[in-house]
Amino acid sequence: ERKAEPSASMDTCAKPAAAAANTIPTGAAHVRSKYRRVVQALRGHQMAIPFKQPVNWQKLELPTYLDVVKRPMDLGTVAKKLDKCEYETVQALRADIDLTFNNAILFNGESSWITKNVDFLRTLAEKKFSNASLGIQSRREAGFKRSASQDMSEMQTIGSRMLTPQMRSQLYNNASQLRPTELHDLRKLAKQICPEAVHELPNGETKLDVDAFDFRTFIRLDVFVRKIVASRFR
Repeated sequence: ERKAEPSASMDTCAKPAAAAANTIPTGAAHVRSKYRRVVQALRGHQMAIPFKQPVNWQKLELPTYLDVVKRPMDLGTVAKKLDKCEYETVQALRADIDLTFNNAILFNGESSWITKNVDFLRTLAEKKFSNASLGIQSRREAGFKRSASQDMSEMQTIGSRMLTPQMRSQLYNNASQLRPTELHDLRKLAKQICPEAVHELPNGETKLDVDAFDFRTFIRLDVFVRKIVASRFR
């Protein structure tokens, strides 16, 4: 007699029938059922926009990203691993979330604007994990679901609002520390990715309009400038 093969859509967390009577799930099934809404809540916050998907270092033209970040991680990947029951313990789940934030600080530096997002999300994660361990959840979290297209749309509309005056000021201050040749390279890069922000003055000088940078342009130029400044202290 031919045995039925498992369906491709079978829940990888499903328990054997003999264990189905257990009222408290254990292992990966326990982690998924208890903490799935925690990950959803983290990914759903606007401060988590930079962490929702893997860093597209090629599109952002960050060729050194994989040299610095040896183990890339993001909240989207965490959610997928959780759904596939790849976390046997909550400690393993939290380790990947911490890795996501640690990578951001490692690559961008502690003085980067991203630190504000990381600090906020770490505090939020601590609260959500504590609540989940006590069986507390909000109605909003219980019904929270987003699509990839919604995430991308939000990235485009919220991105500019994430660029605070402090962030723009920090980029300006860091850029003022660049040498003439480094400033030339900065202007060249800005002209390539955001030409409308580069203005040629009558006296021959070039002015960069920081307020004209969109979110993506800001990130690339901010990383470019800070890496030059940071290299002088190594």
